[in-house]
Amino acid sequence: VIWLGALAMDRIMGIPLMWGILGLAAFSAVYSIYGGLKAVAWTDVVQVFFLIGGGLVTTMLALNAVSGGEGIIQGLSVLYEKAGSSHFKMIVPEESIVPDGLGGLTDAFKDLPGLAVIFGAMWLTNIGYWGFNQFIIQKGLAAENIQHAKKGLIFGGYLKILIPVIVIIPGITA
Repeated sequence: VIWLGALAMDRIMGIPLMWGILGLAAFSAVYSIYGGLKAVAWTDVVQVFFLIGGGLVTTMLALNAVSGGEGIIQGLSVLYEKAGSSHFKMIVPEESIVPDGLGGLTDAFKDLPGLAVIFGAMWLTNIGYWGFNQFIIQKGLAAENIQHAKKGLIFGGYLKILIPVIVIIPGITA
């Protein structure tokens, strides 16, 4: 993470990579040591605000652009019309031939077999993420009490519902 930040600083501001790495490491150490867990928690709050807000703004701008400036609702209509309904279905039909990213074609059904994804593997993946992810567990354990921990984790779950809006719709639009 520090290397990526330093790489961005190098490319955007011209700060040498090694100085960027050292500077970011020193800043994060001082920030975490002297600010404690409370400072880290507030950083997460600010980051979520900007990430979710930025994602929603990106979605609105993309939909407005695809509609030719006629608004978000018109953009959704145009997007559904131009992209086709296949981009908006969660269940992949049998014999769905799609590009494999390597210049060829593949059957998407063999990797995402219809309802089995929703009623099978997707549950296991989500239970694994929400039950064993260090970030999620850290937030729950850092709460003042059990009620705050429950509310925070539920709120985080609701934020995950926005992911299709802020990731998939701009992707289809592009």
